[in-house]
Amino acid sequence: DDHDMLHMMKHSVKMADKIVCALLDFSRTEEFKMESQHIDRVIKSSIDLVQYKLKLNNIELIYKSGHSLPKVFIDAGKMEQVFVNLFNNAADAMPHGGKLCIRSYLLEEAIIVEVEDTGVGIDKNVINKIFHPFYTTKDRSEGTGLGLSVAKDIIEMHRGLITVESEKGKGAKFTIVLKLSKENLKEAQDG
Repeated sequence: DDHDMLHMMKHSVKMADKIVCALLDFSRTEEFKMESQHIDRVIKSSIDLVQYKLKLNNIELIYKSGHSLPKVFIDAGKMEQVFVNLFNNAADAMPHGGKLCIRSYLLEEAIIVEVEDTGVGIDKNVINKIFHPFYTTKDRSEGTGLGLSVAKDIIEMHRGLITVESEKGKGAKFTIVLKLSKENLKEAQDG
């Protein structure tokens, strides 16, 4: 009984620590370090961070990068946080394997990044809630409901947009739109 109680206490402490860390991340108003960056480098470094989880969950990764994309003004660390969150959520939605397709391309005056999975999908009754703070479809022991809310805030701080399309049982597709600065737009037109 003592062993079981200690195990349960250890699990509860880990959960409390996870929640406190998520709350701290949510409440932080760190300054953004905006620099002209290649979005594909940030995507690749984010993939590296979740590669083991994808392999463990038997998830096939398909990455289609737009050729010669111009740089975009972003905080690379914050954008990495967004991508890691989206990739981890996709992996969690495919516990028995599947496909994760990541695409980046130029469309008019913006860089588009799509993150699409073949997972369980999102019910139409809750899809409008997933970006709300503390809303989660995961078990209480698995998620705090802050990941997508923080991701949305980060994208909006970049003057961008994040949207989702999904149907229950048919996967989900998150789309991020990052507008190019005049300088980066000129680079795209000259390139």
